[in-house]
Amino acid sequence: MRKLLILSFIIVLVGIDCKKESQTTGPAPLLKTKWVLTQIQATGKGAISYFPTDAPAKISIVFTDSENALTFKGICNIGGGTYSYSSDSGDIKINGIVTTKIACLYVEWESITIQNLDNAYGYAINGDNLTIYSASTYNLSFTRE
Repeated sequence: MRKLLILSFIIVLVGIDCKKESQTTGPAPLLKTKWVLTQIQATGKGAISYFPTDAPAKISIVFTDSENALTFKGICNIGGGTYSYSSDSGDIKINGIVTTKIACLYVEWESITIQNLDNAYGYAINGDNLTIYSASTYNLSFTRE
């Protein structure tokens, strides 16, 4: 009888844990999510510039969970760096982004993105949207893809 009681207890706990996971909804996770740049917002004046719809490619970043590596895919360049963050405080630090150096149409969007990622100090996730706050010229807005 005791074994049956213990077995029933384990089954109930597993069932509760599975139910919690299936009911969990909320913001997209920062890690292992492809984030696509949608706009930049001037940190001083708040002016917004939207990513050009006629660009030949999108700019995206992925925060991997192995070795805190950040991957970057630009319009015509690729690269990466490292990061550290705190999901509790919303602090983020991105270091040493290195990319290829191929020139193309709208390459200035890559430069803006990299410069402001290098100066990032905070982030916020709201649903499928990620904002990276920068101590430089622009805050960066991304959408989960």
